[in-house]
Amino acid sequence: MAEDGETRVSLLSIREQSESHNQAALVSRIAFVGTTTQNLKKKGDLETLFQNFFRKHPPTEDRETASGLLLMLTNSFIAVVEHSSKVIAALMCELAEAPQDEALIDPASIRILVTTEDVPRKHFPLFVARAVALPRKELYESEPEDIEPVVSQVYLSLLTLGDHITAAFERGGDALSKALDGLRTSDVTAPLLPNDDTLSLLISSPELCTLDDFVALFCTEPNVVLDSELVWPPDNSEWFILA
Repeated sequence: MAEDGETRVSLLSIREQSESHNQAALVSRIAFVGTTTQNLKKKGDLETLFQNFFRKHPPTEDRETASGLLLMLTNSFIAVVEHSSKVIAALMCELAEAPQDEALIDPASIRILVTTEDVPRKHFPLFVARAVALPRKELYESEPEDIEPVVSQVYLSLLTLGDHITAAFERGGDALSKALDGLRTSDVTAPLLPNDDTLSLLISSPELCTLDDFVALFCTEPNVVLDSELVWPPDNSEWFILA
């Protein structure tokens, strides 16, 4: 309990102050899948959607630049975003609140694969996007009883892709462009790319966190109840008493 004259400080305030004083900004990561809508006329418009959002949240002393990967398939996509937890939450809220007649992504289709705070390191040097369409098929005779192994495989493959992209980026020149253009043809990176069947399986899974679930957890102001507001016994004037 705070003594007289002391200022009460919330846990959130302490965390924000800690982050602001850290020399290295804390980075979070989210991976999610979803389907596009009929409003999407060109694949490039989906990349523009993400880039325009990141421009509204430029890097600062306590916030690094955006990094990650956007893979666009036939009618679906998968994205990995590395940024501060606040910017990631703002991105997901913006996707959830997009007007239906303008939305390029169907909010109801979005499934969160992984969300992690304070990751040890980034796996991507910057945010990049590519359209990929693979003839490779995944044979699912029936929906797996446990979706977790599929999620783990897809997620780890994306991080491995990020390491290959980072290596190309560090070589400089046009190495990055060549690496991105060769994602579908390289014997190293092509097996790491998910296909439409895999994304459809993830999007239809009832076990994964939906966008609504994410917004309720991270984008909704908590309803704080003080001890002084708790009354016992509760008012039973509206209780139904069964004889």
